Amino acid sequence: MAGLLLDLLERISGKVHFYITLGKKPALEIFLEDKEIVIEIKSLILALNVGIQEWLKAGRQGTGLLEKLEKAGYKLKIRYKGLEMELT
Repeated sequence: MAGLLLDLLERISGKVHFYITLGKKPALEIFLEDKEIVIEIKSLILALNVGIQEWLKAGRQGTGLLEKLEKAGYKLKIRYKGLEMELT
């Protein structure tokens, strides 16, 4: 799965800007700029809800996605209001 994601990221780099919503309310805005993935949190509560759902799907083992993105040279940044944190 992660291999497919990395292949897709290589093909769409610089072309992606989308929202993740719950219902009609935006939770996250995601940009892909070269080898940098920026996730801007629009609603902290909704973003936490999305994150918890994904964490529960992955189970105890997790997906190792952050490590795979880092190995492939990607940087992941999270923005919320005036704060920014780099995860990889």
